[in-house]
This record gives sequence, C-alpha cells and structure tokens, in this order.
Amino acid sequence: MLEVLVASIIFALGILGIANSIVRGVHASVDNNARAIASSVASQQAESLYIAANNLSSGNLTEDQFSALLVAMNNVTQTGNDGRDDFLITVLEARDSKDVDVLTTAAPYTSPIRVVIEVRYQGLNDAKTTRANYTFVW
Repeated sequence: MLEVLVASIIFALGILGIANSIVRGVHASVDNNARAIASSVASQQAESLYIAANNLSSGNLTEDQFSALLVAMNNVTQTGNDGRDDFLITVLEARDSKDVDVLTTAAPYTSPIRVVIEVRYQGLNDAKTTRANYTFVW
C-alpha cells in the first residue's frame, strides 16, 4: 500500500512538471508572437522613411522635411494586429554619417542616416520593448 502511495506522488509530480513545461512554452509563444507583431509595426514605420529617403534623393523632399517626419513619428501610438493592439513608437536615435543628431539639429545631413526605433508592446504578463535599426541612404 505504501508503494502505491509513493508511486502516485511521483507520478503526480511528473505530471505537474510536464504541465509546467507546457505553460512555459505557451507563455514564450505568446510573447514571441507579440514581439513579431511589434517588429512588423516598426517595419511599417520604417517603410514611410524609406519612401521619404527615396523622395529626398529625387529632390521631392528636403532634409528638413525628412527630419520633421522623424520627429512626428516619435512617441506615437500606432494600432497593429488588425486593430487589436496599440504600440508606442519611439525614435531613440537618428544620426547621420558624421554623427549629427537628425532629431535635434537642422540640416544639412550626410547620408546615410541610422535610425533606431523602439516599439513598446504588451507581453503576456508585462510591457516589453523591441528595437530595430534602419539605415536610410539617399
């Protein structure tokens, strides 16, 4: 009788361990999905900057307008995931090849410009951030 009780306890602990592993896997999967969506939102923001850089090289946009676009993009909430989630977009850094801060310094700038975009998103249990680096050449 004692052997059955000990075996039952060991079996129950094994089942709890397996359940814990499954829960951790689901948690990691949900967080990874949220991170992927946040990265997609950052890429969507960068796409408008790539278009602006193209317009800059063709003369349809000035360097000051490009800088204003970066400033306007800073601390903006964007909806993503088919309207289900909101993401806070922050431009952490924007520097040209001579290390001039494009966000705070007036033109002229020297191509390329390196931009670091941070996106805040809600993970399963807490708020998290992801960062993406982009380089714009004209």
